This record gives sequence, structure tokens and C-alpha cells, in this order.
Amino acid sequence: MLGQSERETEKNDTFQQLINYGVPLLGAGASAAISSTLGMIGPEGAAIGGMVGKGIEIALSKVGQDISERHLSTREKVRLGAVLVIAAEEIRNRRASGEHLRDDGFVDEKPTGRSDAAEVVESVLLKVQREPEEKKIEYMGYLLASMAFDPQISVEVAHQLTKAVEQLTYRQLCILKFCEVKMNFGLLHGNYRGQSDLSRELYSIIHECHDLYRRGMIHFGVRDALGLYDVSPISMTIHELGSDLFNLMKLAVIPDEDIIPIADQLKSGTLENDTF
Repeated sequence: MLGQSERETEKNDTFQQLINYGVPLLGAGASAAISSTLGMIGPEGAAIGGMVGKGIEIALSKVGQDISERHLSTREKVRLGAVLVIAAEEIRNRRASGEHLRDDGFVDEKPTGRSDAAEVVESVLLKVQREPEEKKIEYMGYLLASMAFDPQISVEVAHQLTKAVEQLTYRQLCILKFCEVKMNFGLLHGNYRGQSDLSRELYSIIHECHDLYRRGMIHFGVRDALGLYDVSPISMTIHELGSDLFNLMKLAVIPDEDIIPIADQLKSGTLENDTF
């Protein structure tokens, strides 16, 4: 029968294995990031980022360790390991640049023995575990890190944000960035009214644009997009919840190579004259 110290060692080994699984998804430099960000996890679940006693790091450690002990597929381990490293590294970098973690009680344990931070961390990790579009993982890591710094993100808002991200495709995250850089692509003015020969790929992108509009994440200024054919790419701007996601998830760093195919499709289909 294992003693207490042996059980803790076994739990720590399991957690470290989970972290190591994330290396393939992180790509070049992942090993260096892991060694600089993740220390050994002690019996009390501290030491992510080498900052023992910091509430959000403890939440990442404890919740990550708890999930690592569950039955997980290989891909689930890859996703979870990657997002933990990304979030911890982002927190470390932001603290090193002079930012301060929130001190509004987000990380304080409640009478139930659990903090809001732990609840939010688990919410993000469970969504990451089931997320098949692995390109989203990096940005979900940034979202998790951002919540550790912004006191305006209550636990209720945090759950709203994570649920919203879960329901979006990676291409919709790219469309949010496209809204910020659309002037770089020489778009024609207009919408898609009167057209009946849209390609399946273009129609699919327009559908995702309209879905973002319906969710209140983008808008068209004074215009309304009552249907798919009313979408006007040149007029799209990020709105409210979409703006929050853009900033908190660092969508500005989405590579241009993922934006260009969207821009090319939207540019090819719009009418030259604005028909609103």
C-alpha cells in the first residue's frame, strides 16, 4: 500500500506526463517553454511558473492534476497539456512585463473549499479536452491567462466567454481577426443579393459571418443583415462580445495564412456596388 508521499509522487508524475503530452501541439520551442514555466508540482499543487503560492498557478496545478488522473485519450492529453503550458507561460510573461494578477478574491477559496479561479480553470480545461479543432487551443490558453489579470471578468462572465468560444469554429475566430484587417485585402463594396451561383466554400463562410452577427459578435454599422445574402464583408466590424474575445484570446496573432483564404473567398463574391 502506497504511503502519502508515494501517492503524491505518483500524482505529480501523472501531471507531468500530461504536460509532456502537449509538446507536439506546441511546436518549436515547446521544451524550452515547459522548462522555464513549469516547475515540479508539490504536494499542495503549487509551483507552476516557479511562483509558489500564487493563487492562479495553484488553481492551474490542482485542477490540471485532478483532470490528469481521469481516463483520457491520447489526443485529450495532448490538448490539455498544451493549454496548461500556454496559459502558464502567458501568465509568466505578463507578470514579467509588469502586469499584476487580479486581487479581488477570484483565487480565494470559498466555504466549499473551491475558488472561482478553480471553477473557471476546470470549465476551460473540460472544453479543451473535447475540442477537435486543435488550432483553437492556443487561443483558449490565452483566454484562460487573461482571466487571471482582469478583475472585470466575474465567474459568470468567464463562463459566458468560455461557452461562447466552445460554440465557435476556428474559422469564426479567424473572421473576427479579418474584421480588424479587412482593409488590407482590397474588398469590393456590396453584399450578395441577387447572386445565385455562390460556391459552397463561399456560402459556408458567409453563413459563419452571419452566425457571428446573430450572436452579436460583429455588426455592419447602421445596416442590418436580415439574411445570409445581406452580409457585407467590407462593413463588418467586431462588436461587444466579439471584441472581448478578440482581445482576451489575442486573436490578433492568428497567422495571416489562415486569414487570406477567407479574404479571397469574400473578395471574389461581393458585388461591386453597395445594394443595401
